[in-house]
Amino acid sequence: MTSEYFLKQAEAGVLLISFNSSHKKNAFTNAAWRSLAVELDAAKQDDDVTVVVLTGVGDDFSAGHDLADSPEKDAEGNLAYQYTERALAAFDKPLLMCPKGYAIGGAATMLLHADMVYAGESLKLKLPFAALGLSPEFGSSYLLPKVAGPQLAAEMLFCGEFVTADEALASNIVTRVYSDTELLEKTLEIARSIAAKRLDALRMAKRCLIAARRDALSAAYRVEAKAIEDALFGR
Repeated sequence: MTSEYFLKQAEAGVLLISFNSSHKKNAFTNAAWRSLAVELDAAKQDDDVTVVVLTGVGDDFSAGHDLADSPEKDAEGNLAYQYTERALAAFDKPLLMCPKGYAIGGAATMLLHADMVYAGESLKLKLPFAALGLSPEFGSSYLLPKVAGPQLAAEMLFCGEFVTADEALASNIVTRVYSDTELLEKTLEIARSIAAKRLDALRMAKRCLIAARRDALSAAYRVEAKAIEDALFGR
């Protein structure tokens, strides 16, 4: 299965969604952010899908937002990435991500919403928001300190240096590191083992896992959205 922005492969309860703009390191346009939200919402509603895996075609996960496609508000006043934010927060099934190569900006903070992240050894993760004059997004101002600790989170956000796969593993952003060549198949093996279990039980476990963070994440979304809007469009 294909769409304009993604390759999709469904098998035995596992839906693999691959970002498919490898000629520009799988960067997301405004339309691609909205499209990913549609794909996640559809997978949430589809009882034939038990587990979703996100990855990138080619050598990279994603370079984040395509800087050639300026962020813009739609008729409802939303920025495109916010649709994906909400879809990730509401996704109540197991969600795995397997990045390698570049994972920058929103593609890096997206990883914080995964239940498990299996990284390739080539992973180069970066949060360049301060250098771009922007605030963090995808709830990372809340999730990153929870995952990596407040001091490391501050260093990553303030300094914006690249983080390697091993460093991401040590900071709990990544669950396990594999070679790039075995990464996808290892991730799919785990996804298939999860998908063999009962969907209702997995959903119940996922809802319990995300329940405690729901209010804090919603608050982070609001604060981040206001900061990004101020930065992009002025106060």
